[in-house]
Amino acid sequence: MHPYSYSYVNSSFSSSIVTPSLTENNLNSSMYHWLFPLTSNALVELDLSMNMLDGIPKYLGNLCGLTYLHFGGNLMPIKLPDFLSNLSGCTSVTLRYLDASSSQFTGSLSDDIQKFSSLEDLELSNNQLHLLSEKVWQLPMLRTLDVSSSFLKGAISENIEKSNILYVNLSNNSLEGVPLKAHMSNISSIEDIDLSSCKLGPHFPKWIQKMKNLSSIDLANTQISDKIPEDFWNTRPSRLRYLNIAFNNITGIITYMFSNFDPHSSTIDLSSNNIYGHIPNVPSRLNNLDLSKNNLSGQIFFLC
Repeated sequence: MHPYSYSYVNSSFSSSIVTPSLTENNLNSSMYHWLFPLTSNALVELDLSMNMLDGIPKYLGNLCGLTYLHFGGNLMPIKLPDFLSNLSGCTSVTLRYLDASSSQFTGSLSDDIQKFSSLEDLELSNNQLHLLSEKVWQLPMLRTLDVSSSFLKGAISENIEKSNILYVNLSNNSLEGVPLKAHMSNISSIEDIDLSSCKLGPHFPKWIQKMKNLSSIDLANTQISDKIPEDFWNTRPSRLRYLNIAFNNITGIITYMFSNFDPHSSTIDLSSNNIYGHIPNVPSRLNNLDLSKNNLSGQIFFLC
């Protein structure tokens, strides 16, 4: 930046800048020395996404008005515990949205996350993490958690039942199984959960029936080798509108499983399983139904 321009920006605009966006450049961390004069407690939203940044300075953790931080798509290795530590000033109390997805974060989501008491949306997908702090499930305002495709291992925490999360995406990780049925059955808040490409099988997860507010669940490619319980379709969550259990080894005969789904807004995907027998009658106005790559036989009068 030209010295004159730097002075002009510093003297005239630093106190009034609210939402600076520096996304999609080739900026590295040397730019933080000239960003510093432009930051103040007036700053509400900061977009540093899709650059070459390898961390953040501690002064960004002292912005007491910052509520949105976009950092996704940075292509330099960053240790996530260090990143959170540098944000742990008064920013941690005001921050509501943190996007650090599709970056090169390593390490774990540390216990420092408990300091972010106002956090509502946490996006950490497509990173190289290995552990989630149990504290993340205790964040009082958290409504969205996306840690998909992040190399996570182990079992899904039983503390998920203590959360207030509405949407959780744990897909494409090496997570094995879920907590006890009793823990999953106590979940009252989750409306949308994606566990696809985790290792949940071989049994069909009957705990789905207890999640009363559930509207969408994706269990595709989760190594289920079982029959769908006969009472599932009658006792499933009444709000369920999206069900994906494709790419498993589900067997059995389809009965009147679709009769209780709202035909105007539902999607059911049972493709790539081992379901056999006749195709049942289904609501003619069902939005989306995928029964491909099974062993079904018979006629399809319902299409008429």
